[in-house]
Amino acid sequence: MPAFETLEDAVKKADSFIDKYYAFRRLRKAKKRDGAWLVEFNIGVVKPEIVTIKIDEKTGKVVDYIAPDNG
Repeated sequence: MPAFETLEDAVKKADSFIDKYYAFRRLRKAKKRDGAWLVEFNIGVVKPEIVTIKIDEKTGKVVDYIAPDNG
Protein backbone atom coordinates (compact mmCIF):
# COMPACT_ATOMS: atom_id res chain seq x y z
CA MET A 1 0.00 0.00 0.00
CA PRO A 2 1.38 3.44 -0.93
CA ALA A 3 2.50 5.77 1.84
CA PHE A 4 0.62 8.62 0.16
CA GLU A 5 -2.68 7.75 -1.40
CA THR A 6 -4.10 11.26 -1.61
CA LEU A 7 -3.02 14.53 -3.11
CA GLU A 8 -3.49 16.21 0.26
CA ASP A 9 -0.96 13.89 1.93
CA ALA A 10 1.65 14.64 -0.73
CA VAL A 11 1.08 18.40 -0.54
CA LYS A 12 1.37 18.38 3.27
CA LYS A 13 4.66 16.47 3.09
CA ALA A 14 6.06 18.79 0.41
CA ASP A 15 4.93 21.89 2.31
CA SER A 16 6.57 20.63 5.48
CA PHE A 17 9.80 19.97 3.58
CA ILE A 18 9.91 23.35 1.81
CA ASP A 19 9.04 25.25 4.99
CA LYS A 20 12.67 24.75 6.08
CA TYR A 21 13.89 26.80 3.12
CA TYR A 22 11.22 29.34 2.16
CA ALA A 23 8.84 31.30 4.34
CA PHE A 24 6.83 32.49 1.34
CA ARG A 25 5.34 29.90 -0.98
CA ARG A 26 2.16 29.23 -2.91
CA LEU A 27 1.11 25.86 -4.22
CA ARG A 28 1.23 25.90 -8.00
CA LYS A 29 0.28 22.33 -8.89
CA ALA A 30 0.58 18.74 -7.79
CA LYS A 31 0.26 15.50 -9.71
CA LYS A 32 1.14 11.83 -9.53
CA ARG A 33 3.39 10.44 -12.25
CA ASP A 34 5.43 7.25 -12.55
CA GLY A 35 5.07 6.23 -8.91
CA ALA A 36 5.87 9.64 -7.46
CA TRP A 37 4.09 12.81 -6.47
CA LEU A 38 5.40 16.00 -8.07
CA VAL A 39 4.49 19.09 -6.09
CA GLU A 40 5.32 22.57 -7.37
CA PHE A 41 5.40 25.76 -5.36
CA ASN A 42 5.90 29.33 -6.51
CA ILE A 43 8.43 30.89 -4.12
CA GLY A 44 8.80 34.17 -6.02
CA VAL A 45 7.55 37.33 -4.40
CA VAL A 46 7.86 39.60 -7.46
CA LYS A 47 8.26 37.16 -10.33
CA PRO A 48 7.46 33.44 -10.51
CA GLU A 49 10.18 31.11 -9.22
CA ILE A 50 9.17 27.47 -9.22
CA VAL A 51 10.41 24.80 -6.82
CA THR A 52 9.55 21.15 -7.52
CA ILE A 53 9.54 18.45 -4.86
CA LYS A 54 9.35 14.79 -5.85
CA ILE A 55 8.00 12.37 -3.25
CA ASP A 56 8.12 8.60 -3.65
CA GLU A 57 4.57 7.29 -3.52
CA LYS A 58 5.49 4.04 -1.75
CA THR A 59 7.90 5.33 0.91
CA GLY A 60 6.66 8.90 1.36
CA LYS A 61 10.25 10.19 1.21
CA VAL A 62 11.43 13.25 -0.69
CA VAL A 63 13.59 11.86 -3.48
CA ASP A 64 14.30 15.03 -5.45
CA TYR A 65 14.23 18.77 -4.90
CA ILE A 66 14.62 21.16 -7.83
CA ALA A 67 15.02 24.85 -7.01
CA PRO A 68 15.55 27.81 -9.34
CA ASP A 69 19.13 28.81 -10.06
CA ASN A 70 19.79 31.98 -8.11
CA GLY A 71 23.22 32.51 -9.68
